[in-house]
Amino acid sequence: MENIFLILIAIVAILFVWLIWARQRLTHHLRSFQRRERLLRRDFGKRRDMVPYLLESFRSKHEITPQWVDLLERRKAFHVSGTIAMNKELEFENILLAFIQSYDIPDVNYLEAEKNITEMTDIIQASKVEWQQEYDAFTRLRNRFPYSVASVMFGLRK
Repeated sequence: MENIFLILIAIVAILFVWLIWARQRLTHHLRSFQRRERLLRRDFGKRRDMVPYLLESFRSKHEITPQWVDLLERRKAFHVSGTIAMNKELEFENILLAFIQSYDIPDVNYLEAEKNITEMTDIIQASKVEWQQEYDAFTRLRNRFPYSVASVMFGLRK
């Protein structure tokens, strides 16, 4: 009888240690994903901060176009809302890149702003790949059998 009681205590202790270990591994992946997401959001903000310089240098050498107004309004919407949604950022990116590719203004300020935005877009592309890899790794781990139990128990399913 005493041996069965000791065996049950050992099994419960092993399960407890396993749950703590699984939770730690899941939170490590979650924090890594969240860190990548913060870096990506920071890069989005940097690129949005470069847009007024591009727009102003465009306006000084060219007449205002509907694309210019649309880009200005979309950038302004980010500051008004205060939140950053990934799909809105991707829409903004497409409009910004279309605007840059539509005009070729031989102005030093415009070309410098275009170069800075293009470089930042390349950085963002690399960050998006890393962010997606972290997200996929976390999701795969969270959905695997032993970790799926721990993720439900510790509320990491969201």
